[in-house]
Amino acid sequence: MAVDASSSHGSSLSVDDIYFSVLHEHQSVFPISDEIFAEELQLQESIASSLFTSTIMSNKPSPNPESSGSTTLCTICTDTKSASEMFTSTGCSHTFCADCISKHIAAKLEDSMAVKCPEPKCAAVLEPEMCDSFVPKEVLERWGDALLKAMLLKWKMVYCPFKDCSAGMVDEEDMEAVECPKCWRMFCAKCGVGWHGDMNCTEFQRLLKNGGVDREEEMTMKLADERKWKRCPHCKILVEKIEGCLHITCRCGSEFCYCCGAKWNGHHACPPSAYERTAYRR
Repeated sequence: MAVDASSSHGSSLSVDDIYFSVLHEHQSVFPISDEIFAEELQLQESIASSLFTSTIMSNKPSPNPESSGSTTLCTICTDTKSASEMFTSTGCSHTFCADCISKHIAAKLEDSMAVKCPEPKCAAVLEPEMCDSFVPKEVLERWGDALLKAMLLKWKMVYCPFKDCSAGMVDEEDMEAVECPKCWRMFCAKCGVGWHGDMNCTEFQRLLKNGGVDREEEMTMKLADERKWKRCPHCKILVEKIEGCLHITCRCGSEFCYCCGAKWNGHHACPPSAYERTAYRR
């Protein structure tokens, strides 16, 4: 007897359905003993197991030869590498092996050159974030330092001229009078000395001409004395009063009397004669 595995409605019969159908028809014609029934049951179980295994294997996707065995030729070392060993630049889509790109980056940094794509005539620039998964940490650090240095060279940098500071900063507005953000002292960004007030750079440099750079601080103090500048009792920065009362509030937050330098307490008052002797005159 032939058994159709599907009904007219397209529904599938399970292995158990087929088995019990055959068993029922067989029993209705030839009654069987328990021994024969056990043998037939074992046979049907073997058939069912074989059908189940065959179904799983037929539904399992076949391996993709491109994904599992894909290889690419590196034009630098001319070796064939797997896809996982290759690097593709996002700026130009050129592909090389990760080992060659890592060596290329290290060599360019050694020569202080910009790291560009190694493909001839390609101007695409490589960035650290493209290669941070395979480039050694020390090479990435050197790369970052080189990029920072190149960026700073494009800016106009000025440095605090005072020996106990020497902080660097960007002079974005091309100003002459600059306040150091570290020590809070004023200096001239044009001639690189302590701020010389309303004295122009040429005049101030003339004062230093015979004494050299070592006399710079001495000349600054001389100018401060002539201009009646005062020094903050807290941070020691020189303060110049242009107008207003004697109550001075320094950038460090300290409050003091511009006349005598005493701490301002709200009730302090210098004698008028003292104020007249020390008041700033232009």
